[in-house]
Amino acid sequence: MPEIIQLTIWDRLDLATTNSVGADFLGLLTEVDESIDRLLPADRLEAAGEAIRRLGEIYAVCGIG
Repeated sequence: MPEIIQLTIWDRLDLATTNSVGADFLGLLTEVDESIDRLLPADRLEAAGEAIRRLGEIYAVCGIG
């Protein structure tokens, strides 16, 4: 089951990267948090690092703040 959740969040991050101006950044943060929480502890750090990298790219483009 975690693989399905992980693929779903990566797909959502990919979509938000290509359409970052209209991205729901706070919604993505919540989805990432919930998805990572469902992973095995050994997989969480790597997934979180990749998610933070992608979220940073989206944040830089979508002009929040």
